[in-house]
Amino acid sequence: WKDTLSMQAIWFSLNFGTYGILTWITSIFAVINLENMYFNALLFSAANLPGNIASAYFIDRIGRTCMLVISSLASAASLLLFAFFAEQRENSSMSLSESFNVSGIVISACCFQASSISAWNTIDTMTSERFPTSIRSTGMGVCAASGRIGAMLAQIVNAALVQDSPVRILLVASFSLLVSAIVPLLCYSEDFTKKGLVDDFQHDSCQYYEEIIPISDAASNKSDALYLRPNTLRYQKGSGQSSGILHE
Repeated sequence: WKDTLSMQAIWFSLNFGTYGILTWITSIFAVINLENMYFNALLFSAANLPGNIASAYFIDRIGRTCMLVISSLASAASLLLFAFFAEQRENSSMSLSESFNVSGIVISACCFQASSISAWNTIDTMTSERFPTSIRSTGMGVCAASGRIGAMLAQIVNAALVQDSPVRILLVASFSLLVSAIVPLLCYSEDFTKKGLVDDFQHDSCQYYEEIIPISDAASNKSDALYLRPNTLRYQKGSGQSSGILHE
């Protein structure tokens, strides 16, 4: 239950922080009077690509937990920078030049998008690895449901804050993402990076076997024996005799 609750907390905070910004990004751009609002929103969406590439490259090299923590911290830091530049823009006496301020807003928003998608790719992997085959769908569903609650609450909170000050939206989302970075360090028990997953999946007609049938034995009875790789499924009839093999 410890890992399940920690997963639910991560899903909740990630949904609250990311979907709260994704669905309100054009409104935030409009409130701070950013020109070329829809073009900048397009750049914001395109930042998904480098985030996906980075997560695919690093997730097995630095580990799931480390990847999630770094991505969440980067997302939170990007939103803090976004809030800083947005506050400067709202202030009538800006200490920064117009072009520098606009560039800072767009770059920090794109960095948030890239790092948050890396966090999402990582938590999806971690969640699927955490639960055994027999309850994996249930575990994923429970975590996803917790996340949806966070996403819905984010819409309510952001709707109340956006007209007052978009900076508050960014600060609240940044804090939520900070939570998603802290929880794995405190509560998550095991990182499955480069580790084999032990499954106990069984069915009325199928069962896992960790064995290898020698090729010579398989050749002697080609009608009902094939070469088995480790962790493959052998089909069994009611009599318990194998009649064929289902590979993974």
